[in-house]
Amino acid sequence: MLLSSGELRRLAFFMHIIHTLPSDTAVRDALIKEIKTGWQLQKQLERKNEIVAAHQAKELKQAKEIQGLGRCVAHIPADTYFLLQRRYGREEIHSKEFLKDWQKRYPHLSPNKL
Repeated sequence: MLLSSGELRRLAFFMHIIHTLPSDTAVRDALIKEIKTGWQLQKQLERKNEIVAAHQAKELKQAKEIQGLGRCVAHIPADTYFLLQRRYGREEIHSKEFLKDWQKRYPHLSPNKL
């Protein structure tokens, strides 16, 4: 089976990629770039989640009370909630002192007073 000249060029191109390894500095630079962009992406997601949570908290402020649950005194984004729960424990997050501190630090995420 004979290959056309275009197929040979593509094959040569792929063979070049396979056999050529990047230098150590190129690998290091690519790793640093990946870490920086990953960190920036994480910060953007946190900001987006906080904006969504603030919008939901604003809606809960108008509702005043959730049927069967009572008043919402703190709205915590899910990723933040699970991080805090892992770090401090469920009992601490639901304590009165923690909720008062949350309301002081994040008034836009606290629809009602404790």
